Amino acid sequence: MLRTAASQNGMEQILREFHSMDVRHRLPVIGVPKLVMQRTGDLIVREVAGRYLTGAIPGAQLLLMPGNDHW
Repeated sequence: MLRTAASQNGMEQILREFHSMDVRHRLPVIGVPKLVMQRTGDLIVREVAGRYLTGAIPGAQLLLMPGNDHW
């Protein structure tokens, strides 16, 4: 999605906007079944982020998968 949503020059702006978003206060009100999927060796989003989401979203389950790719 990211690669097709913006030109090469626009990608930096998209990533900056993603970085500035903070939705942590909304996590406890997510009311649908949820599965947090995380690669154990992901170098972009660390495993600790998946663990944080799982703890912050009521009823969430964490699936740790081997590998280091982000996509």
